[in-house]
Amino acid sequence: MPSSPFISPEELFDTAATILDTRWYLDGRDGHRSYLEGHLPGSVFIDLEAAATGSIDPREGRHPLPPVSTFLESMARLGVRFDRPVVLADDQLGSVAARLWWMLDACGFDARLLDGGVRAAEASCTQECTLPEADRAPAVAGWPALGTGTLRERQGVELLDARAAERYRGIIEPVDRTPGHIPGARSVPWTSLFEGGRLKSPTELHGLLAPREGRQAVAYCGSGVTACLLVAAGRAAGIEIELYAPSYSGWSSDPANPICTDECG
Repeated sequence: MPSSPFISPEELFDTAATILDTRWYLDGRDGHRSYLEGHLPGSVFIDLEAAATGSIDPREGRHPLPPVSTFLESMARLGVRFDRPVVLADDQLGSVAARLWWMLDACGFDARLLDGGVRAAEASCTQECTLPEADRAPAVAGWPALGTGTLRERQGVELLDARAAERYRGIIEPVDRTPGHIPGARSVPWTSLFEGGRLKSPTELHGLLAPREGRQAVAYCGSGVTACLLVAAGRAAGIEIELYAPSYSGWSSDPANPICTDECG
């Protein structure tokens, strides 16, 4: 552990560290928006409410501590590692960042507070500043999923509905506003991918999931969760299946979108 929990802007630019931007405002301003308007090179935004706050209980204050395991999972997703310093920064002289510093320090990380915060670091740069590169997980530019607008515009799509057959036919609908399915979809309940508790053979999966010739398979379910299982099973069978992320809950939330309870195309 460092003798001081603070690191100067000058030291920062000589250190290969994971930098977490913790901007948050009591007056309701959007910290993430502020981060997007300008931030330290390579820094990652962290949401105080999401990553450093547990379930709200008036008896525990407005920002109760989350379970340690939940916090560590959040940190791991942000690329925080025990073998690399972590620098916390905000634009309020560390008054927000200190919460994250305390939590990381308590968990045994080499955590530091950026002295003066992001404004001091920006002021210390007389030219374009760069930070030493640290090993990071590959970045994803965007989720490879379809939105509703794209789905409406796409031609040659074959929709696969991963929900239970009863929900597909509109017999029951325990969650969404209107029962039924997206026109043109066919029912492929995710449970049909298994037999005896194991995934069916690639040949059997191909028979369930293969779209008609010239069509592109697109999977959906209620909220974009179980449909991913169809995507995975399709890959096992040599079929590329795309995901419609909003799924039926997103589609049915707009009264302008047609809904069927039979095999309407």
